[in-house]
Amino acid sequence: MPKNFARKTFNRWIRKNQYRFKFPAYISKSRKDYFVLRFYGLVPELTCHINNHGIADVWIRDRQGQNRDIIMEFDVCVRRMPSGQYYCEQCINKTYYPTRQALWEEHVFEALLLWLNKFSSDSQIGFYGKPDEYCAAKLFDKDSIKFKEDYEGFFNVIVK
Repeated sequence: MPKNFARKTFNRWIRKNQYRFKFPAYISKSRKDYFVLRFYGLVPELTCHINNHGIADVWIRDRQGQNRDIIMEFDVCVRRMPSGQYYCEQCINKTYYPTRQALWEEHVFEALLLWLNKFSSDSQIGFYGKPDEYCAAKLFDKDSIKFKEDYEGFFNVIVK
C-alpha cells in the first residue's frame, strides 16, 4: 500500500527527531489516507490521528475504548504563494516555508513534540458528562483541577 504525503514526511522527520521525544512516538495504524500515532510511556487511550488533508488531532478515549474528545489539534491548511513558498491559511500570523514538507514538519510534528514533552507525572485527563453519553475531556495538572464533581472520572496521562 503506498504511503501518503503526511506519512512520508513524518517518516523522514521522525528518523532525525525521535530522540527528542520524552514519550517516543510510534505508528500504531497506517492506511492509505491516514495514520495513527501512540506514545511509549503514555496511556493507550491517547492517540494522534494524522491524515493527508492536514488534519492532525489528538484524541482521548475512555476506558471502554470509545473516542470521547479531541484534546489538541495541530491541523494545517496548506497554501502556496506564487513565489513557491508555503504557509498555513488558518494562521493569523503567517510564516512562510520553502517546501510543503517544511511547513508540515514545523506546524504539525514540531508542535506535537513540544506539546507532548510538557506532560509530567501530574498530568491527568478528566471527562465531563454522564457515563454512556457524549462527554468532553480536558487535560489538567493534578493540583489545578477545580470542580471535581463536574467530572465523570480522571486518569493519569503517564503510564507508571
